[in-house]
Amino acid sequence: MDDILLPLYNVHIDDKPSIRTVYISNLIFSLIIVLILLQSNDIEQNPGPNSSRYSYQNIKIAGINVNSLRYKIDLIHSELGECDVICVSETKLKANVGSTDLVMPNFHNPDLFRKDRSTDGGGGILIYVRDSLHCKRRSDLEIAELESVCVEITTQTGRFLVVCFYRPPNAPVTSLDHFENLLDNVIDTDKNVILLGDLNIDLLKASPTSRISRICERYGIENVVKEPTRITSSTATLLDPIYINNLSLLRNSMVLPSFCSDHSPTLIEINFSLARQKAYSKVVYDYESGDYASANMYLQRKNWNECFKNVHDINKINGLINQEVHHVMDTYIPKKKVLVRPRDKPWITTSIKVKMRKRNRAYKKAKSRNLISDWKKFKELRNEVIDLVREAKRQYLINLHNSLVDKSIPPGKWWRIAKSVCKFKNKESQNSPIKVNGEILIHPIEKATAINNYFCSISRFDTEPQLPNVPPLAPYELSDIVITEQDVIDHFQILNINKPAGPDKLPPKFLKAIFPSLSATRTSQRNRSASAAKRQRISDSDSNVSEIADFIQSVSRDDNSIKVLVDELLKNQNIRNCLIDVFRSDVFDELQNHINTLELRLDDMEQYSRRTCLKISGIPEPETATFDEDTDSKVLSVINKMIIKHHDRKLSLRDIGRTHRIGERKKGRTRDIIIRFISYRDRALVLQ
Repeated sequence: MDDILLPLYNVHIDDKPSIRTVYISNLIFSLIIVLILLQSNDIEQNPGPNSSRYSYQNIKIAGINVNSLRYKIDLIHSELGECDVICVSETKLKANVGSTDLVMPNFHNPDLFRKDRSTDGGGGILIYVRDSLHCKRRSDLEIAELESVCVEITTQTGRFLVVCFYRPPNAPVTSLDHFENLLDNVIDTDKNVILLGDLNIDLLKASPTSRISRICERYGIENVVKEPTRITSSTATLLDPIYINNLSLLRNSMVLPSFCSDHSPTLIEINFSLARQKAYSKVVYDYESGDYASANMYLQRKNWNECFKNVHDINKINGLINQEVHHVMDTYIPKKKVLVRPRDKPWITTSIKVKMRKRNRAYKKAKSRNLISDWKKFKELRNEVIDLVREAKRQYLINLHNSLVDKSIPPGKWWRIAKSVCKFKNKESQNSPIKVNGEILIHPIEKATAINNYFCSISRFDTEPQLPNVPPLAPYELSDIVITEQDVIDHFQILNINKPAGPDKLPPKFLKAIFPSLSATRTSQRNRSASAAKRQRISDSDSNVSEIADFIQSVSRDDNSIKVLVDELLKNQNIRNCLIDVFRSDVFDELQNHINTLELRLDDMEQYSRRTCLKISGIPEPETATFDEDTDSKVLSVINKMIIKHHDRKLSLRDIGRTHRIGERKKGRTRDIIIRFISYRDRALVLQ
């Protein structure tokens, strides 16, 4: 047997072999090794942990007046991406804005639940629904006189309606008649109803006898938002209610800090179950700081013969070795436990999360004390978070683009990036719910069980089919194969340290560092496995393997032989179909489309970041460097002197996001000041 396998290790390759020669030789050799391993009878056929990372959780529904949605998708996704339904009012979208500009990952197509105002470009409604929810639009319940969108959502525990509406601030009081007509339609469905939107009526001042209070009492709905949703330095109003007709569904309600407009988002959790990926913890090892010298010394002093005494099962021996290696890794490699949130956005870093929490604390402080200084601090932090999120998303897209066009990147890493961009396999997204016997199935295990049951039901035969008569194969053993310690060392040395750990949870990076202490033990284990395992043999296998070995040697020397081999392989329909799938051009067309889209989005983001900024020159600068220069007051003084000649208004600190000098300080030179306005209209006013 040694004489047969020897040529496989010593295939002759010319000084300048063709790529095809090397590829075919490696392919055939790999196939032979796989066949030998599969017949050793000690390979785990279904490795991996047997646990589910899904759990049923309450459905979260958020509502926000966004005051123009076009360039705020990234902010909404970063702040409200954990929600299952996001109701957006006052989108101010025009008909030429397509769905590709509004897509949010892991949510249904936004065009399904979108209504734009066709007259002046203001108003507008859009609802984002997570793609794991079974939903449909109920246009029959909407009314033309009031901007609204109705969506019916079905879960395992029942159905409910989500209605998003918008009433303009200049609408007459009679417009509440249209709101009543909408309530007539949705309440008559006899379903649980949740209404979110901007009513533009201060409900904090609404008396029990007011029109809106009487409407709520008549239809049996109640507003669960009790805090102001639009707060300025001088006013605090509740304009964005959440109405619900069944309070037993409510689990939680809150008002979140504003992050992209002057309205604060509202959020509720309702008692309808949805299967979600759970956050899970994992142990991360710091391999760079490991004490490998002590680890190797411990393994070298280990008496393995004593460990394996009276143990004859090769699987138990392998388990003992893995257990000891795990003990060494836990002892000599620093580690820490981290929490993995599968639904986190890839561009949201820890520093951004810290800044978001700091912004939220500033919002609570400003809301409780209502001081101008507190509101100024909150707005500065809010604008800083907006800048950080947009810059992080822009840099993330730039890195993706650069990685896809980089020709020096390893193929494995390139394909991982390509799959993430093209959504070939989105780990966060779930398959759509399925309906079986009138029941909606959402949990992945339930859906898989239903599909398996279906195929089992249609695959049964009334009578057992007659199996063909196959002659039994002659058994033989692999005991003649002897693995040397050098063979094991060679395989340890070619381990790819960038690969993750397998089912045994032993990382290649650690194994490669301790292989001098494990090579003898692994050699003994593998030889014991080969001598003890039984397998079946193909008749005349010795001669077949010899012929294959001779053929490999001839192929490596002659390109014509490669052509013969390829022609023989292509006669097989399965191999031909696999090659067609591999070289199908659709994948590359998809990648090119995504690259073009990334370039367009980067250009749009750069253009949009400059549309609210102005640079002012000539404002005197202190001769000595100072960190407390009040550039806000200086800029406002100059601007107000300019615009008061033509307009009857002044700008205040609330109209400015941030001001600061730009450039390096030099003696005898006054640096320019850049100003960022909260509103694009204020910038246009100054330019006039």
